[in-house]
Order: sequence, then structure tokens, then C-alpha cells
Amino acid sequence: MTDQIVGKHKFTCIHCSDTPPSIKVNKAWLHQVHIVGNGWSKYGYSDVIHRDGIVENITPYNEDGFISYSEVTWGIKGLNYVSKHICLEGGRYQQKNNSGRYLSPTHGIIPFTQDQLLALWNYLAKELERNPDIIFAGHYQFNKWKTCPNMNVPFLLHNIFGISMKNIYHV
Repeated sequence: MTDQIVGKHKFTCIHCSDTPPSIKVNKAWLHQVHIVGNGWSKYGYSDVIHRDGIVENITPYNEDGFISYSEVTWGIKGLNYVSKHICLEGGRYQQKNNSGRYLSPTHGIIPFTQDQLLALWNYLAKELERNPDIIFAGHYQFNKWKTCPNMNVPFLLHNIFGISMKNIYHV
């Protein structure tokens, strides 16, 4: 397929890697998980926000307001041609439960660093500046079986970041 435009950039979806602090999530790690492990032809994210607040681009894109085929990521089935997907590194704690799984955050706890949240706020502010009609959402808002990014996205975006509800996905 040529690099034709496949959709208008309508959503920016927030994900997490659902990993404990001991796992460093970067393009090489995502290649092993998404491309090799899952057999996907594309990464699941446009960018990753690391624990130190550094934003790593995973899938290059321009900022023209459209999604071209080379900019598509496999973040949420059914929305990939109209969405960018950003991943917060982490989302789990280092401690394990009795069955050996890394613990998930409890309700109301945000499992990300202040640096990540500040970087996310700046990232979303730039998205809003480029596209005042953009809609932000958490992965779980489109799939009832998901908890990703393991926090209440509308609450964070509206009550903490001050983003208007018109830019936050809600049903």
C-alpha cells in the first residue's frame, strides 16, 4: 500500500505498557512484543512516555491532522486509521501477588511518575493546539475487557489537567 491518507486524526488514545519498573519499554522491546511476539505488522503506539518524562517516538508521523498508512499503529482495533496511540511506560508495581503476577494499582492510585504526567500533559496540550477538536481517551474506554492505562483517564484529564469535557471521550 502506498503512503496514502487513510483517515482524519480524530482520537489520541492513552495506553500503558502494563509493566513493572524493572522493565524498560523502548522501540526494541516493543519490536519483540508487538512485531515478533504478537506477529503484528506495525507497532501498537506512536510514542512512549518513559518514567523520566522523555517522549520516544516509535512510529514516525507528521502533524498534518491526517493519518497516512505509514503512521498507522495497531493500538485499538477499529480506531487505528483515525488515531494516534501514546503509551505510558509502566502501569504495574514491582511487587508480585501470590500467583506471581506484578500488582496492578488500586482504584484511585495513578501508577505513573510526576515526570510522566507532566510530559503527558504537555503532549496533550500540543495535540489540542494543533487540533482543537481532538478527542482523548483511555484504551479501556473502547474495550470493556481492558483496564489500560490502569487509571481513570477522564478524571485525570478533566479534574487534574483541566482539559474540557468536549475533548474527552465519554459515553
